[in-house]
Amino acid sequence: MKKPVVWALSALLLLVPPLFRPLGMSVGQGLTLGLLAAVILWWATGAVDQSAASVVLLAGFLLFSGVSPRTVFTFPLSENFLLIAVSFLFSQGILNSGLARRLLEPLLSRFAGTAPRLLLAMILCSFVTALFVPQSISRTLIVAALFSGYLERSATPEPARSALLFGLFFTGILVGLLFLRGDIVLNFSLLSISGIPLTDAQWAAYLAPPTLCVLLCASLLYLFLFRRALRQYRSAPQEAERPAPLGPEERRSLVLIAATVLLWAAEPLHGVSGTVVVSVGTALMFPLGLLRAPDLRSVDLKVLLFLTAAFSIGGAITESGLAGLLFGGLGDLLPGAFSWRFALVILLCTMGMHMVLGSNVTSLAVAIPILTTVSAGRAPQLVVVLLIYAAVSQHFLLPFHHVTLAVGVGKGYFSSPQVLRLGLPMTLLVPAGGLVFYLGWWRLLGLF
Repeated sequence: MKKPVVWALSALLLLVPPLFRPLGMSVGQGLTLGLLAAVILWWATGAVDQSAASVVLLAGFLLFSGVSPRTVFTFPLSENFLLIAVSFLFSQGILNSGLARRLLEPLLSRFAGTAPRLLLAMILCSFVTALFVPQSISRTLIVAALFSGYLERSATPEPARSALLFGLFFTGILVGLLFLRGDIVLNFSLLSISGIPLTDAQWAAYLAPPTLCVLLCASLLYLFLFRRALRQYRSAPQEAERPAPLGPEERRSLVLIAATVLLWAAEPLHGVSGTVVVSVGTALMFPLGLLRAPDLRSVDLKVLLFLTAAFSIGGAITESGLAGLLFGGLGDLLPGAFSWRFALVILLCTMGMHMVLGSNVTSLAVAIPILTTVSAGRAPQLVVVLLIYAAVSQHFLLPFHHVTLAVGVGKGYFSSPQVLRLGLPMTLLVPAGGLVFYLGWWRLLGLF
């Protein structure tokens, strides 16, 4: 989209809501909505620098929305901010260790000779690491560091490299939905917000089979859409000789990394925060030589600024009253009794909220109270909550719709247009998968 068109649309988005005040909005609510719409347009088109657009959004929320600064700066005031920042360094330390090449690359060189096989290797690696690292963003950064090093060594051209790394981030999101501890932030937020207790076994029984079906369909869709770029993939040559055993320094590095990951995974047993564990493990990388002062630049401040802006959207929209104005009339759209049409409305309404709110957790926080309230007495609450979760966790158009994708774009692994390229057809696959795979499976289980 050309910049003059973007600026004209931006002017309309900024002026129309506060001037015409639809749905009985106040001037402040209209300014907030207009500013949000304009910034989303800037993020999507790249017409304004991402960091500059983020600063404008944060400043606008502080000036016009009427919400508290604590609401606007929810993300930097949370433990996740520090965890993500430290994870940048931890993943850089893993990359510096060279253990990716020593341990993973021989297997990839032998078995991942084609792009589909490499994608399967990425999915398996994400699944295995998800058993030990329950934080989705940190886990994906670690796995991305491993595969990025492999692709650089194999001299894979940039179009194929970025497409493959996008595939890693995208499929890693779906892998995190397979079991309760696959994404400890999003999944436990669902249980906390909904008040519905689910055990690990129940979660796997309700969600793993249909999610695997969605993962298969989405992977095939991804391979089709990016087929031209993926043809340029080159596997690294196999080593002619048997790899030499790990040296003393490599063994020390491996012990430190393994101990950090295992202690992190065992957080429920010892009670020490995963942030503390990763911070200590990262600090110990400096005396071992895995990290040096220049590596501090791997903490991407631009990404953290973008995430601060993205996470502020939901809180600002909710606390300012815009969420109620925009989504309050949903009850009239629902049929009188539960059916596939009822489920489709739930899915589409949730995706619409997610489109505006951006943050997955915030979308859950807004969608669950609203949609469970308007569907009470007409639909089984567990099914409604799980439908909301399926829509929020799998739907995206732009990077800000999923924090893991936002981190990947911010780190330069792939681009926003690549996310949009898959996000558009995923907007159709998500409701279709919700009706065919999830609803069909839950009917077999007798949930409704």
